Amino acid sequence: MEAQDLYYYAQDLVHQGKAYHEIEKKLKTKCLKDEIASEVMLEIDMYIAQYEAAKMKKGNLLAYFFFSVIILIAGLFITIYSYFYAANSFYIAYGAILVGAWYSLQGYKNYARPVEDFIEEKRIFKKGRFKRF
Repeated sequence: MEAQDLYYYAQDLVHQGKAYHEIEKKLKTKCLKDEIASEVMLEIDMYIAQYEAAKMKKGNLLAYFFFSVIILIAGLFITIYSYFYAANSFYIAYGAILVGAWYSLQGYKNYARPVEDFIEEKRIFKKGRFKRF
């Protein structure tokens, strides 16, 4: 197999959740030359780190989603409580309801994206103060 094919094969193994040593064993059985397998393993090592960081970012989005749902429920609770138990006034927590609904919708849309979308690509130019590139 060529190096590019081995790299894609190893990426599929990373997506399946295989450990580093399992990927290394499978690559050495697929590849006849150890030099190619070791080069691919160097690249896959970086990809595993990026993939784990992307999974952590996706996990943070889930926490963001739950926090926004709590805000939405708190706004609804304040509104319902004031409707039934406040004798002279009726409060509608527009801010909490709208903000909670908006952020929960955005959080769900971002969380529904696949993990591969969160992997940062290598940039040729480093970002500085001015975002030109």
